[in-house]
Amino acid sequence: MGIIILWFIFSLLVASLGQQKKIGSTAAFFISLLLSPLVGALVVGLSKSLAQEAHDRAALATQLLQAQQPPPGLVADELRKLAELREAGVLSEAQFSQQKARLLGED
Repeated sequence: MGIIILWFIFSLLVASLGQQKKIGSTAAFFISLLLSPLVGALVVGLSKSLAQEAHDRAALATQLLQAQQPPPGLVADELRKLAELREAGVLSEAQFSQQKARLLGED
């Protein structure tokens, strides 16, 4: 009976450690309870912290924004081409304004 109580207490301890990790306290508790508190502690230790996860997401969002923005020289060339198409009558003023806003990131 003592082993079961210790198993449960250590599972609760591992759950409290998992609270600040991506795995969460509930998953850490059930892994510890069903498999072993040692296995649960190992899984919690290998899980990313919530702060690291937020940092990774922010870095990814920054990379995506930078990838979506064309280089400055490319924007000027595209605007020049759009102006030529507008002057040739291929694009209306509204279409030109819409494409210009898209290029300048003013969606």
